[in-house]
Amino acid sequence: MTKPLTIALSKGRILKETLPLLKAAGIELLEDPEASRKLIFDTTRDDVKIIIIRATDVPPYVQHGAADIGVAGKDVLMEHGADGVFEPLDLDIARCKLMVAAVKDAPEVGSRLRVATKFVNVAKAYYAQQGKQAEVIKLYGAMELAPLVGLADRIVDIVDTGNTLRANGLAHRADCPYLHPGDRQPRQHENPSRGYSGNPGSAGRGGGGSQGGLTPFTTVVTMRAKITAHWLMGRCDRRC
Repeated sequence: MTKPLTIALSKGRILKETLPLLKAAGIELLEDPEASRKLIFDTTRDDVKIIIIRATDVPPYVQHGAADIGVAGKDVLMEHGADGVFEPLDLDIARCKLMVAAVKDAPEVGSRLRVATKFVNVAKAYYAQQGKQAEVIKLYGAMELAPLVGLADRIVDIVDTGNTLRANGLAHRADCPYLHPGDRQPRQHENPSRGYSGNPGSAGRGGGGSQGGLTPFTTVVTMRAKITAHWLMGRCDRRC
């Protein structure tokens, strides 16, 4: 019996916006994931199963072969630094922005910055590219609080509408142009601390990056590097 194709999805917004795409391809969950405690779900296709896990766990599941395909945000891919993972398809869903923010009208910091973020690797690479010294403080939520209580001078965070920033008196200070907005080519990801394996427009050590407007982070399909993008798309065409 042929092993089923396993698709890894993450909880929350990505799951909500991915399920309609799968439905259009003829793949539907047999149970409501919101009403079930299961982690592995059967679908309307006997040869396709879906696992639902934390967003940060999608890259390692794909990287080590526990899932054939994953759907993850570009922010997660860049922070995870998943060697051997390809990004063959941008789904253009769950769009958001990665930016640097600070208390509104706060003065510039002349010496070493303290930066609060959950994207430690991306933030370190960004400030290294800028030629600035930064002490990066790992937080897991409520980034907007850090500058208000003096924990950090800046935050690097994913932003959707920006309403939470404004409500807490913070303002956009800079884009974090780590990914090129027009980049849609299949690529293999590398650890951000070693630079980014992409086209010349990709930001990284020695990369140019996008300097105008906010860098959009969308949700992409990921796969193991040992399987080519053509194989992935061909398999989906036949089985999905």
